[in-house]
Amino acid sequence: MSRASSGGPPPRSLSVSTTGAVAGTSVTTPVGTTPSVTVGGPPVQLPPQLRDGFDAKVGGQVTVQRPVVDGVVPRRRLPPLREALVDPAVPATLPGAIPVPSAIVDALRDAKKVLVIGHARPADGDCVGSALGLTRGLMALGKEAVAVVDQDLPASLRSLDPDQQLRRARDVDASAFDLVVLVDVAQADRTGDMAEVIKAAKNVMVIDHHDEPDARAALGVSADARLTTWIDVDFDAAAAQVGAAVHAVARATGGDVEAAVGAAAPSVAAGLYTDTLGFTAPGADLATLSLFKGLAVDVLGGGATAGALGALDRLEQGLAAKLPDDVEATLRAGLVMKEARGPLGVEPVLGVHGTALAAALTAMQQHDARAVEGDLTGLFFNALDAAGDKAGGGHACLVMPAKDGWRVSVRGERALLLGRRISTDGGGKPGAAVAMLSSSMAPTLAAAMGLVQKALREQALADAALMRVGR
Repeated sequence: MSRASSGGPPPRSLSVSTTGAVAGTSVTTPVGTTPSVTVGGPPVQLPPQLRDGFDAKVGGQVTVQRPVVDGVVPRRRLPPLREALVDPAVPATLPGAIPVPSAIVDALRDAKKVLVIGHARPADGDCVGSALGLTRGLMALGKEAVAVVDQDLPASLRSLDPDQQLRRARDVDASAFDLVVLVDVAQADRTGDMAEVIKAAKNVMVIDHHDEPDARAALGVSADARLTTWIDVDFDAAAAQVGAAVHAVARATGGDVEAAVGAAAPSVAAGLYTDTLGFTAPGADLATLSLFKGLAVDVLGGGATAGALGALDRLEQGLAAKLPDDVEATLRAGLVMKEARGPLGVEPVLGVHGTALAAALTAMQQHDARAVEGDLTGLFFNALDAAGDKAGGGHACLVMPAKDGWRVSVRGERALLLGRRISTDGGGKPGAAVAMLSSSMAPTLAAAMGLVQKALREQALADAALMRVGR
C-alpha cells in the first residue's frame, strides 16, 4: 500500500519504455494465454521465465494474473540478468516513467541545503545507493547536499563510494540544512547517532519502501515539524523511488535532467541490484528489472547492450568480497539451525551465536584493519536466502545478535505478517521483513529461536485455515 502526505501518489505505472526494442510497449494477457509484447507489429512472445506469476504493470494494467494454487501465490522468477539486458523482449524504462508525489517534488525543489540519511548497523547497498544517488543528483542540480550513513562501510559496499562522500554523524553540522531526507528507512533509531538530529529537525522527508504505518512516531519528530513521506512497499528498492525523485526535481527546477539522472544512476543501479540479490530474489519485480536495464543501457552503457554488460561487470566486481577461510570457518561454526513444520513443509530458523560473530570479527581484522561486522553478515544472509529457496512457499528466519536483543530477518511470501507476529517492533516489505526481540523477551539465542518457531507455528495454523476457506 502506498502512502504520501499529499494524499497519495498517482497510481504506479512503469508503462513508458524509453529504450531498446520495446519502446512504446503495451502488454495484455487474458487468463490462460501466453503473455506477449506488442511493438506496433506482430506480438513478441515473452521468455518462459516471464510467463508465470508476474504482475508487471504496463499502461496501468496487470499483465499476468497470478494464479492461486491451494491458497499460495507462486513465487516469481526473473530471467538471468545478463540475458535480460540483451533480450529485446524484456522492456527497459527510465526513472521518468515512475510518478512521484507532488509533495515530494515540491519539498526537494524548494530546499537549498539537503541532509540525506540512510540507515546504519547494518547498512546495505540500497541505503548507500539511495543516499548517494539522491545526494549526487541534487548536487548536479546546483543544490548543496550531504549524505550520512553512520557507520564504517563493509568492504563489499566501499566501491559504491569511491570518492568517500558519505559522512558520519560526528562530521555533520545539522543546523546548516533546511531539509532532512531519510532514504530506505523511516525509523530514527535505525540511523545511528543521527536519531537526535532527525527528532529535532523541522522539515523532514521520508522516501522508503518498507512498511511503517506511523512515520511521525517512528521518527520522533515534533507535531509542529513538517513531515513529507513517500512510503510504498510495492517498490523492490528505495533506489527506484530516488531515481524517480531526481528526475522529477530536475524537470521541476528546469535543470539538466540528463546530468542529474546521470549523476545518480550508478548509485541507483547499485541499490536496485543489491536489494533484489542481482534480480535472483523470489518475488523480484519485472518493473525493477526494467528500470535497471534502462539505466544500464541508456545511461551507464552509452545506449549499447555491450556497455550495459560492462557496467554490470564493474558493479559486480566492486561488490564482490570473499571471506578468508579461517573467518568463514569460525562463522559457520557459530551458525545453528532449528525447524518448524507447517502445511507447506519445513520452515528453517537459523541462529548466530554472538561469541562466534565476535571471534570472527577479531580474525577478520587481522586480514583487514577496516573490517566491520557487516563484512561478516553476508554469509548468514546467503544462508538465509538459500534456506528460503528450499522452504518453497514457506518461510525462513535468521536470528542474529543486536543491541539490547536480537534481530530477526524473515523471508517468505507472508514475511511482513510473520514479522509482526514475532514482534511489533519491526517492519519490512512483502517477501522480506525484520522483527526485533529485546533481551528481556529472549535472554538467550535459544529463547529467541524458540519464540520465532512459535510464531511460525501460529502463522502456519492461520495459513492452513485460509487454505481451507479458499477451497
